[in-house]
Amino acid sequence: EGDLRAEGKLSLVQVCRERGEKVLVFDLLKCPAIMKMGLGQLLESTKQLKIMHDCRNDASALSGQFKVFVQNVFDTQAAQMLLSANPNRVGLNMVLQKYTGPTKTSSKPR
Repeated sequence: EGDLRAEGKLSLVQVCRERGEKVLVFDLLKCPAIMKMGLGQLLESTKQLKIMHDCRNDASALSGQFKVFVQNVFDTQAAQMLLSANPNRVGLNMVLQKYTGPTKTSSKPR
């Protein structure tokens, strides 16, 4: 999250474990040193698969701001474009809805 350009200011990085038991949110504005304390190594690891949606700007911001080069990424937007044979980019919510069903139901306050 943040200004996702090479010269921008990346603010948050969210990481989830494989089974989704925990989601970690790293505040890079408060603690940019976290990139040198393991997060950068995780993102650059060829052994750990990273699943991202449209990672182009995220990768640009990480390389521009922290010299971190994300590797071993499965990009769900690129996969959707290949599977649908459609060159148009779609948002993560559309991909989730297509493959997992409705993502949010309407709820009314009690």
